[in-house]
Amino acid sequence: KKTILSMSLKKNIRSLVTPPQDAASKGIDYFRTRLLFYLLLSIGLFGFIAWLPSIYYGIAYKFHSIIFIDTLSLGWVFFLLAKKKMVFFKKALGLLAIFYALGLWLLIVLGPTGAGFMWLLLFSIMSGVLLGFRPALVSLGINLVTVFILTFFVLKGILTWQLLPSDELAIWTVKGINFICINAIVAVSSGFLITKISRMAQEEKQRRETLDREVTARIRAEKENKALTHQLYQSQKMEAMGTLAGGIAHDFNNVLGIIKGSAELALTSQNLSDPVQKNLDRINKAAERASGIIRQILAFSRHQPQDKTPQDLADIARDCIQLFRINIPDKVTLSLDLPASPAPILADRNQIYQVIMNLLTNGLHALGKDRGRIELSVKRENRGIGLVVEDTGKGIPKENISLIFDPYFTTKETGKGTGMGLSISHGIVKAHGGKIGVESTPGQGSRFTIMLPADSGSGT
Repeated sequence: KKTILSMSLKKNIRSLVTPPQDAASKGIDYFRTRLLFYLLLSIGLFGFIAWLPSIYYGIAYKFHSIIFIDTLSLGWVFFLLAKKKMVFFKKALGLLAIFYALGLWLLIVLGPTGAGFMWLLLFSIMSGVLLGFRPALVSLGINLVTVFILTFFVLKGILTWQLLPSDELAIWTVKGINFICINAIVAVSSGFLITKISRMAQEEKQRRETLDREVTARIRAEKENKALTHQLYQSQKMEAMGTLAGGIAHDFNNVLGIIKGSAELALTSQNLSDPVQKNLDRINKAAERASGIIRQILAFSRHQPQDKTPQDLADIARDCIQLFRINIPDKVTLSLDLPASPAPILADRNQIYQVIMNLLTNGLHALGKDRGRIELSVKRENRGIGLVVEDTGKGIPKENISLIFDPYFTTKETGKGTGMGLSISHGIVKAHGGKIGVESTPGQGSRFTIMLPADSGSGT
């Protein structure tokens, strides 16, 4: 029990001598709060020391009212100290009330020889320090009225003091006039000074906030400028890519024309064996598809509009799988997951076909010589029609994720990739009003997701 009592006593004492931490920032209000706390603490400690002789002399000279007012004031100080959550203004008024009550009562009981004038002066000074210029003027007015009323009582003989000589009126007058003059000077000066400091602190705070806003705005503007510069750089790269791709596609189209023409001419020959005829048909179909891709590259380089028609994305995916299955080794598992109902989109069939083939080819390259799986799925979602190509290959390093859609960026060996496939795919998907994204974990594989708007006019 003694230990618990001792701990409780220590906790209460620590709470009394710990300043409040409710000030959000170290401005003038913060320091006023600290000043008020230390004033109450010092008055409580030193007031207790002064209270002991006050009790002795009060009993000796039979000033029982002094004992009462001193005891009440000291108890009031400790009460204010204990009220940690009391707002600053109320606590300051409570302290000022103690100063005024002590000054008034000491003047009534002891007259000008006591400490009454000092307490009233302190009341006026601390009004300015704690509350500002206007409260200082109000306290000065209260003191003036108090002195005038007490002077009236002295003149009428209502108020007399047994400790003063016969010329008590002269003593009262001289001390009262000096008190009023000193009170006016100190109250006005301290109040004006504190108010000015408070105003300057507020202006400085506003300047800091304005500066912070300007710095934040400048940083945001710099970020936006960098983003716009990056977009311009990307646009220039795409323009250069389009120019280069257009030139290459034009020349390559001429070569394809010769291949296609030769295949068609060979097909007109008589007595062709079945294997030869099948191979020539395959060459002819591949040349047709290559010509379609070349036309899209030329359209891309010239910024021509696309030939968008209602299409079933599931049907396009099925055609891609049928052609792509011919080129994959046995160690690679190719799976297709399609919805039971059509997945209608408004698209250029050749371009979407090209995008899917690019993603499937990239997945095959990611597997390399290892065993693995490539899965193509189409799903109808609330946001539109989704297409996913997922592989279990080596994955993409995190530092390359943001670069894979850049023109000419590739991690493949020289001669095995141009870095154009994903860049063109990204442009095609974006031109169709869709989005393409990638998720990848090195060593586990990659997942490319395409989201295209559903064709609401298809009636499906």
